[in-house]
Amino acid sequence: MNQISNQIGFTQTSYFTKIFKKKTGITPSEFRQRNHTIQKIYTIPRELNWDTNDSVIDVTKNYFKSHHITYHTDSEEGATYVNSIGELNDAKGNRGWIYTVDGQQPTQSADEIATHDKSVIQWVYTDYSN
Repeated sequence: MNQISNQIGFTQTSYFTKIFKKKTGITPSEFRQRNHTIQKIYTIPRELNWDTNDSVIDVTKNYFKSHHITYHTDSEEGATYVNSIGELNDAKGNRGWIYTVDGQQPTQSADEIATHDKSVIQWVYTDYSN
């Protein structure tokens, strides 16, 4: 917890926990317990160079490119989604990548959400069936 809070700019883990609970309605520990099927997470903390018009997918592509992380996007019915990052890809409809913005899982496509007032994006590889 300390490492995550420091990576996203919090100097005190307790304050991170307080803000996390305020934003998500649960503590980081509760989040971890509910999401035990998570295999991998990429955390993209806000950077000063994010353009106010950048979408989640724009920021994601820039981050992966600058960190030399391979990824693949696709689109369906006009919505862009990530179907592989590194060696992990969508697996027969029961495992795949989802994303969160400031601890919330949006219902919109990643290319529809502007990042002008967002703090952190996470790409999470998990089991869909839970």
